Amino acid sequence: MSTSPINRRTQMAEARREAILAAAKDEFVAKGFAAARVEDIAKRAGVAKGTVYLSFPDKEQLFEGVISAHMAPLAERIRGRMAAGGAGPLRSMMEPLLTAMLQEVFSGATGPVLRLLISEAIRFPRLGERYRREVVEPTLELLRGLLQRAAAAGELRNPGVAEFPQLVMAPMIMGLIWQGVFAEASPLDMSRVLKVHLDNLFVA
Repeated sequence: MSTSPINRRTQMAEARREAILAAAKDEFVAKGFAAARVEDIAKRAGVAKGTVYLSFPDKEQLFEGVISAHMAPLAERIRGRMAAGGAGPLRSMMEPLLTAMLQEVFSGATGPVLRLLISEAIRFPRLGERYRREVVEPTLELLRGLLQRAAAAGELRNPGVAEFPQLVMAPMIMGLIWQGVFAEASPLDMSRVLKVHLDNLFVA
């Protein structure tokens, strides 16, 4: 069965949007928001400059689109793994979850985008607030519930960690910044960092 003209146009428009977002990610990561130019993004994507503006009215909305395209799916995967973790010890669920996050953040496209978000969020408070509201807070709320359960079961070395689920993710952010700035001179073994971190969090 052949694809209808409307479906073909929809598919082509979606392909152009994905190409624009991919090109914008590369340009923003390479140059930062201020120095990146829409005409260079269009050239990378193989489209006209006006085509970029059909999907994203300005550069700031294009930047938001790049962040959302990478960070929202990651948060959804994290929450999905947490929700499917079952009733066993929390460490047995967190270790493979954080290991998978390490692979995504340090080996894939997510890490450069997350560093970009960290570096530019002060310049774009609206973006930072949207990311906090739509991505960070729902994830922390789910993690907080899991930590409270673990604290009640005596699994945490310090039950106070349940008040601050940010602490569970803190080494990931520290490692991301460290590797981005100091990796060439003093790289971190993030797998080892994660192991030590989990040993500090959970009772053996």
